[in-house]
Amino acid sequence: MAGPAKNDFVNKQNQTKIKNDSIAAGNQSDGNKTGVSKEAPDYFAKEPADKILSDDEIVLAQKHNLSENSKGKFPLDWIRKVQTHLGISPKELSNDFSFGKSTVLAIAKFQKKNGIEATGILNGTTKVTLEKKFPDLQQKLVGGYAVDNNEILVPHGVSQEVKFDYYRNIIENSGGYFDESQANLLSIRGVVYDEEGNLTQTTSANTFKKGFKELSNPTSNFDDGTKHNRSDYTDRKNTLGTHFGESGQDRKNRGNVTRDDLMVTLWMQDGNKNVKENKGSLNPGGSQNDWGEAHMMDGQYQFRFGKHGSSSKSHVKTIKALEENEKKKINAEVEDDHVKYDALRPDSNVNLIRGRKIEDKSLNNNSVREDAQPGILDPERLAFAEESRNIDLLALTKEMEEITNKIKEGNLSKADKSKLKKRKKEIKNVMKRYNAFTSPGNATNIHIGSKSGALSVGCANVDPKDYVDFITNIKEQNKESKKILFTIIDASKIGMKLVKQTKTNDDGTTENSYKEDHRMLDQMELEDIINQMMMHQMMTMHPHML
Repeated sequence: MAGPAKNDFVNKQNQTKIKNDSIAAGNQSDGNKTGVSKEAPDYFAKEPADKILSDDEIVLAQKHNLSENSKGKFPLDWIRKVQTHLGISPKELSNDFSFGKSTVLAIAKFQKKNGIEATGILNGTTKVTLEKKFPDLQQKLVGGYAVDNNEILVPHGVSQEVKFDYYRNIIENSGGYFDESQANLLSIRGVVYDEEGNLTQTTSANTFKKGFKELSNPTSNFDDGTKHNRSDYTDRKNTLGTHFGESGQDRKNRGNVTRDDLMVTLWMQDGNKNVKENKGSLNPGGSQNDWGEAHMMDGQYQFRFGKHGSSSKSHVKTIKALEENEKKKINAEVEDDHVKYDALRPDSNVNLIRGRKIEDKSLNNNSVREDAQPGILDPERLAFAEESRNIDLLALTKEMEEITNKIKEGNLSKADKSKLKKRKKEIKNVMKRYNAFTSPGNATNIHIGSKSGALSVGCANVDPKDYVDFITNIKEQNKESKKILFTIIDASKIGMKLVKQTKTNDDGTTENSYKEDHRMLDQMELEDIINQMMMHQMMTMHPHML
């Protein structure tokens, strides 16, 4: 009884403190359109660049404004959060993935203050330093609103206007940009419609969160991550659940897989707010390549109109089953064993997690796919993925060029040449690792789902009965830009829900309305916050313990 009572006390007495701390824990902020805690420092905003940087450093930073901080390299919501932390005004926040001169100078000032070469380039070292200083920049897998029991986020009967505002707030409160001139796409992971038509968050994030904590325990009975075979696959799968992909299903049984993610299209037309909701599967399972199954991480990305092709039997069968007029709407090209049709493809780098691939010789044989299982997002693999994403690609590219030039010059001993070739091979492998975890490649298309279930090979998909309407609507709304902003967020990071309010009139009739209300943090999040607060207090009282 002592535990819950303590948590109830914290919720009631220290709600403001918990809200602020929960933002740092990777949760969506409430009512704050930058997605950053209102207490975030106005970093260096009042300090002119020439007070911190030399003239040469200012010139260098401005030179790298667009050349090195390439558009689409980072998720848009993350860029906007960084800008906010570095003191960039709300009017100057990026809406097209570009940085701008003021942001590059702010990055250079941050680098100088933190002992990093002041180039203005947001490289791996700078990214890690920013995330340590501002914890809300860390891309958490799940947030602080994981539920033990299904929780209603959007009740049945809510109007289009109220839904539109709620979904738009989710995009903006997580740091993203909402483009009023065209359609915007939002995907929420871990939600389903219940029998009464309510949009409900499932318990899958909670299962994953508990399982991840168990696997992170040094005393865990699981292996150390150096192997991942079928002997321990089932245990890991049961421990982590199916929140990221449908990791409990093999390809033979994929018809049993539930689409537990929501695809929401939002657009304004003639002053009216429009919402289209479709069932989807954001992280379908499937053995992708040597790096394992691909999962898209939360963030705001840009996708463009393109084509998706497939030779899988279920995919071909699904397209062939469409009516002829539906095939025309999506420009479907159908052959005996291959299909190609309109879909959405990434136009910016998409942060990926790749689960560990099972050690099984049969998977190396392309003709044997029946027992292919997706990878597991275990702690060791995720640490490897994070390390890979923070690789300083620019520095490695320059080193590669230098090695190539030295070898071409030919003034080397046999031993030195051998060392350089070995180093060149090492760099290539590291770059390959980087591209495996951060890539705008084919593994992340948004396409039609299979009638036989939600599984795919690393792509997101939409229920086949909804797909034609889904893609044609986006093509119509965004026909000028041919692009769309796509925001992904885990339901466990959404800090608000819609609740019904009933008003009784004087004549006895009743009126229902809906408003956004705060959600309660989950048990594990509360415990972590309490521990952080106690640790902070202890370190303040006893600084020698640092």
